[in-house]
Amino acid sequence: MIKLYLKNGIVYLFSVSITFWGTPEHQTGKEGTDFMVMCNVRSDPSPIISWYVNGSLILDGPKYTITEDGLYIRSLKPTDYGNYTCRAFLVTPHTSQMKDKDITVHVHCTDFPEVINSIVVVKIPNPTDISLVWVPF
Repeated sequence: MIKLYLKNGIVYLFSVSITFWGTPEHQTGKEGTDFMVMCNVRSDPSPIISWYVNGSLILDGPKYTITEDGLYIRSLKPTDYGNYTCRAFLVTPHTSQMKDKDITVHVHCTDFPEVINSIVVVKIPNPTDISLVWVPF
């Protein structure tokens, strides 16, 4: 919505800027389930939303659906771990604005490593971000 403000006989036009609210920067889903990456955006008029994962544009399709509440990911996998960006565009006849909200999606894995003769075998889809902790039991 464009607001009108009159001062000294001059009409000023402005809109309500983009704000993100209730959107955690770290969100965790369970492997094998459908997961909603939450992104609550407010502006007036309503913004146009686009999503990115690790810098690549996400399009609606069999894996992802962009909704008013966020990004719906079907059948979450360990490879879905990454840096997601919720990008909001606001365009009016008199101004435009763009803001990003970066969100890290973590995947809680349900598969446990195989133990073979005291050697742990772990399958890692993205070996650049890993830390292992050995906890004897």
